Amino acid sequence: MSDHSLIPVFRPSFDDKEIAAVTDVLKSGWIGLGPQTAAFERAFADYIGVPHVVSLNSGTAALHLACIALGLKPGDEVIVPAMTFAATAVAPLYVGATPVFADVEEDTLTLDPEDVRQKITMRTRAIIPVHYGGTPADMERLMTIATEANIPVIEDAAHACGSSYQGKRIGTHGNLTCYSFHAVKNLAMGDGGMIIPRSEEEALMLKRLRWVGIDKDTWARENRNDARYDWYYEIKEVGYKYHPNDISSALGLIQLAKLEAGNAKRREIASAYRNELKKYPWVKLLQLRPDSVTSQHNFVIRVPEREPLRQFLAHRLISTGVHYMPLTKHPLFEPYTVSLPVTDRVAEEILSLPIYPDLTKEDFTRIIQAFADFDKKFLPKFVSTKTQKRKRVPKAHATSATAEKTDRRI
Repeated sequence: MSDHSLIPVFRPSFDDKEIAAVTDVLKSGWIGLGPQTAAFERAFADYIGVPHVVSLNSGTAALHLACIALGLKPGDEVIVPAMTFAATAVAPLYVGATPVFADVEEDTLTLDPEDVRQKITMRTRAIIPVHYGGTPADMERLMTIATEANIPVIEDAAHACGSSYQGKRIGTHGNLTCYSFHAVKNLAMGDGGMIIPRSEEEALMLKRLRWVGIDKDTWARENRNDARYDWYYEIKEVGYKYHPNDISSALGLIQLAKLEAGNAKRREIASAYRNELKKYPWVKLLQLRPDSVTSQHNFVIRVPEREPLRQFLAHRLISTGVHYMPLTKHPLFEPYTVSLPVTDRVAEEILSLPIYPDLTKEDFTRIIQAFADFDKKFLPKFVSTKTQKRKRVPKAHATSATAEKTDRRI
């Protein structure tokens, strides 16, 4: 076992600026929903280039409220990928709608527009593409399909804070866009989320829904022109406890200021990975869209035999992840399982490698050296073992299907 320290898959990039920002909030005496949240919302709206945003306590909350904003209800269908985090498909279930799984494109692992087209029915009321790993989905084709069918699009931009598509930031293409600011995201607030609404009226509704239906939050009541605390408010609808607090929002303001530089560093690391790993024919690299800029939230490779490599890297204290086991493989979603040939095939091969702005050159070198050692020392033995096992298979049982399966392996 190496005496090096563990290299994580993700790590937030914090320094004294975040510590000072949080300290200032604690000293202010106002740590709930307040001025820092309002400032973060203004800054984020300016960054994306939209008039309205609504800050929340998670990306999951954003997806849930997006479903409510569209008026989704039992009997409605929502097309989603299975290659995503649970929240993408759980949000429709929150409102009683049915998730309908569509396949992904093999090169990008984003929603396949043609399979989406095939999955549309008279009951389809929304489409939720996921910008996987920060790579934008094919929004031009998806929006064309959605517009023709008069179906709204909710962008799941949990991975895509800072990504752009055809010269416009993610958040300006679909009908609603949802972000996550979880602890491992590019903009890390410990936890948090954001939704971009379509109008001021919708923004006001979402602000009520994030604070249990109350029409004036505590900060709005405190921050009156006459400086009096106005105790009066009304509740006219069922809402949720989804608002953020000023501690996380203070983190968000600092993280937003660092976002462009951090994403550029992620792209630099990803480019270095590509240059090094293209040497190995057993490693498949995902493709970038030429009309897009990715936030490069994660770096995913495909390898025909994932587990030996995963264990080898773990032995070298190099963490990896799998993003994701398809949702259709989880018991909750078994009733909605459909044939997803690309998703099911690539799910057996994907592996996420460490990527974050503070990844050092020394740690990157360790990772690349581990691949070289795996290729040189372990892979030949592994291939030899696999070959011997194949030779033991009687010809009478070696069907064409078996041959096709083994040909795809290392």
